[in-house]
Amino acid sequence: MSVRKRSWTDGVREAFFLKFPVPIFGKLPLNLIGFTGMCITSLFEPSMWWATFAAESTYLVSMSGSNMVRKVLDEKDAAERKALWEAKKIQMLNKLSAQGRVRFRQIEALGRNIAIIYENASRDGMFIDMANLNTANELIWYALRLLTSKEAMIQNIKGNTKEMLETKIKNMEQNLARESSEKLKKTLESTIATMKKRLETFETVNENMKSVDLELLRIEEQLALLHSTITINSQTGSAAMSQRIDIAESSITESNEWVTMNQDLFGSLGDEFTGAPPENIFTNPTTTT
Repeated sequence: MSVRKRSWTDGVREAFFLKFPVPIFGKLPLNLIGFTGMCITSLFEPSMWWATFAAESTYLVSMSGSNMVRKVLDEKDAAERKALWEAKKIQMLNKLSAQGRVRFRQIEALGRNIAIIYENASRDGMFIDMANLNTANELIWYALRLLTSKEAMIQNIKGNTKEMLETKIKNMEQNLARESSEKLKKTLESTIATMKKRLETFETVNENMKSVDLELLRIEEQLALLHSTITINSQTGSAAMSQRIDIAESSITESNEWVTMNQDLFGSLGDEFTGAPPENIFTNPTTTT
């Protein structure tokens, strides 16, 4: 799931349909209108065909690489990338348990509240640096990845406990001690070895879940601290509203380091949607989860 790379033909296609602002009428595809008109004229005056295609070719070659066309293509790429992230977000949320979704909504609510504070500050004429809002956006993305990973771990050990596995292993070892058939002994030994590996995995998963819970708690506290700091600054008109708050910058650094150290916990998530998420995808005050 990635945004496809744009080719030269994409630029030509965009240039052909490019819309220009026209007083009263708004934006119109002037090239399309002009080319259509010249084609109709050429039907009655065949000598115009060469001039029509020459003019259109010159226009397309010159405009396909222009800043206007690149801007439109960049906007389309950004919209496509955001749509992919939105789809991924919904897919990940659907994998969470009811408890996980509630926890994510609480985390996301903090980000939206931060966005509302910034929105109000901007409306009041305060110049603000969006770095802190972008940081909140990234932290919420980390939280969703953590919650999804935790859910996968829970499913991995569902229906078992450490005590259950230990009891089964103990019973099978007792059966092995009483067994006289060499063939059955080998089968029992193989089964016991497999169950011990499951027990090791179970213990590893429990440790990983504790690690994830601690990291989730740290992110929640960082977001709460960022929210309270920005709230105070907005109420007092502090200049810090226009500066990147140190706690936000350090929290992203810490999260990046944690993800790097624990990459194996994320599975396939670690290979998808790398880098920062689109702005406001988790902090848009007008959206609901």
